[in-house]
Amino acid sequence: FVVETASYVLRKIGGSGAVKTRAGTADTLGFHDDSGLAALFNEPSGVAIVTGGVSASGNDELLVADRANNAIRSIDTGGGSAHTAAGPTAYEPGGYRDGWPTFSVRFRQPTALAASRTTLYICDTGNNAIRKQRFSGSGAVSTVAGGGPSSPGSLDGVGTDARLDQPHAMSRDGDGRLYVAEQSKIRTVHTVSENV
Repeated sequence: FVVETASYVLRKIGGSGAVKTRAGTADTLGFHDDSGLAALFNEPSGVAIVTGGVSASGNDELLVADRANNAIRSIDTGGGSAHTAAGPTAYEPGGYRDGWPTFSVRFRQPTALAASRTTLYICDTGNNAIRKQRFSGSGAVSTVAGGGPSSPGSLDGVGTDARLDQPHAMSRDGDGRLYVAEQSKIRTVHTVSENV
């Protein structure tokens, strides 16, 4: 799966090399939960796949950082339906709020995602933070490291005592470490201890 940020769509490249649009309408930005081409995005920028999904369908789910909509969206790869997994369900300016219910959570330009079987990790670029959403229970969102639009920096520490500077790319290894690219450094975030 690939995102075309400037075209506002998500595409799938098959084994034969065939490319098919799975969600969004090319060159049409917006914020709308629906199936396939009827769903609308605004600068989708990062994706993560959860094998087996987190819903009752059991299908793989494609989670999308919908950057300019300040939201995390989810697409059922079987049926193609899109819904908002965290953040507002219609466009709102960026903000910073952890918690539950998930529609009350606020992001500011979420850009990159990484997922384990139980947790989604989010580069919340405009908030200089790494956030997480657990798939079990309420799906509450919390801050793993950094936090707040007025708190950019480069300080190692634990949790919100650490400072990050516009984290914008991320990968996760098998030992639970996140490797985060920020303005001028690569940082390591330990997801259990939340040490940066």
